[in-house]
Amino acid sequence: MQKKGCIMLACILILGSMLSTAMAGWEQSGGEWKYQLSDGSYVTGAWKEIDGELYYFSRKGIQVHDRWIEDCYLQSDGTMATNTYVDGTYVGIDGYPVTPVSGAWKKNAKGWWFQRTDGTYPIEAWELIRYRNKDNWYYFDCDGYMVHDMWFGGYYLTSDGSMAVHQWIGAYFLGDDGKIFLVSGGKWEKDARGWKYYRPGGERVANCGQWIDGDKDNVAEYYLFDEEGYMLADLDMGKYSINKDGAVQVDGNVITHTLSYVSR
Repeated sequence: MQKKGCIMLACILILGSMLSTAMAGWEQSGGEWKYQLSDGSYVTGAWKEIDGELYYFSRKGIQVHDRWIEDCYLQSDGTMATNTYVDGTYVGIDGYPVTPVSGAWKKNAKGWWFQRTDGTYPIEAWELIRYRNKDNWYYFDCDGYMVHDMWFGGYYLTSDGSMAVHQWIGAYFLGDDGKIFLVSGGKWEKDARGWKYYRPGGERVANCGQWIDGDKDNVAEYYLFDEEGYMLADLDMGKYSINKDGAVQVDGNVITHTLSYVSR
């Protein structure tokens, strides 16, 4: 009983943290889009991160698109452009225009570093480097050495140090901007006690919530899993509930999240 009570408390805490996300949402008005916050107000005259993407809303609360704002470009879908060319200008990981630097690669027994034409070199920083007529992103550590063969800040740095784009790294596919797409291919497994879910690569989801697009319709539902990895189902906690299929509901409505993913 004590263990079940702990799980229920964890569910309430997790669901409570989801309140602002669940109540917040996009709203279309007159062909334009607005974003309503959990308190009923709208984002106005400000940037807002939504589902991992940055958007900008005018003073009237209208989503801005197809124009430059504060040196950043809002694409046709309203998301801030990153790691791409806009009208001949390259915008970087942070969305701001970047001019690729030139210089020379240097190496010693510890590793590679890059010396700019002015004699300086990057330290604890990303650098867009033009090398052999190709622009690539690299990251340099606190001693100025190029980082490679590892994940850093949500991006993967390959064996030659360049940031991976448009390729598979393990169970994940990275887009043209280097960001991870949600990858389909996870699987449900059932035993005598209940259902478990394994992410691509075999990692079992446990003691947390997970967006899962089971029918691959590009819309995911939210599921909760206990500390042993079993999906919670058929629970009623008032405003929050979990239906018999395990999908989390708010006020009786299943919450969903539109996702980008690829199948391997």
